[in-house]
Amino acid sequence: MVALETAAQTRANLDLLILDGLQTSADSDGWRILGFFSSWTEAQPLEDAVTVDATYVPAAVANAVAVATGTAPP
Repeated sequence: MVALETAAQTRANLDLLILDGLQTSADSDGWRILGFFSSWTEAQPLEDAVTVDATYVPAAVANAVAVATGTAPP
């Protein structure tokens, strides 16, 4: 969480891998995205969980978004 928040504050590009299962499972599918957070807002109520509302957008680079799959362990 700290790494995500730091990337949001510095608007640094961040490589995210989003899968529907374990990265070590060949059955996992998802996206690999190189991008940055264009917004990051935290709600910190006194008696409830902290929530984050963030917007992550692909970077203006070639191949910023790619289909990804998990990799079966050797």
